[in-house]
Amino acid sequence: MKIKIILSLCLITLAACVNNPTPVNNLPTDFSNGVWRGIVIGKSDEQDVLKVLGTPNEKIAQSGSYVYRGDGRQMVIEFSNGTVDHVTANSEEAKTVLKMYVLVDIVKVLGKPEWVTWSAQEESRTLVWATQGVAATTFINNFEVDSTNNLLRGIDLFPKMDLESYKKSRHYLARVPTTNPNAIREGQLGKVEDPYRWAKYFGATATP
Repeated sequence: MKIKIILSLCLITLAACVNNPTPVNNLPTDFSNGVWRGIVIGKSDEQDVLKVLGTPNEKIAQSGSYVYRGDGRQMVIEFSNGTVDHVTANSEEAKTVLKMYVLVDIVKVLGKPEWVTWSAQEESRTLVWATQGVAATTFINNFEVDSTNNLLRGIDLFPKMDLESYKKSRHYLARVPTTNPNAIREGQLGKVEDPYRWAKYFGATATP
């Protein structure tokens, strides 16, 4: 009788873990090494994702991606050849997990990016650390393009690769348009490739 009760309790506990995953603050995150809330780029499979994060709010049938939402946070998990290939986290998710809110926070951790380009949203830029498998998109202030206080819009994790390989990959196309969305606007910074004055970033204070 005792064995049956113990077995029942174990099954209930297991079910609870799947449907109510470990709280976000208790999950390992080392985003510069491709780990986000216990999900590892190139290693975690769908079962790993379900075990760690629970049932997704949405599964995009066309791509097989999982979408998780909660408290303003959103993350999208994409798969390739059975393992996680790309993680996209919105600003609230990044802020909750990494405690990062403004651009200087991520630059303090990863250093000067290998490339700064445009994003699909006007008034945004995407900063790329391809060899670390990270891209960050920011809101910018028209009057101070390279402000350390520009807000993070979101973060992408993908397999580490050299910059030229990244530019040819689907990971690049998922975030950055093939044409500059600002180029046709009069007075916009359509021709600016890297508008940031990086020296001041390394003397600035990151978000506490």
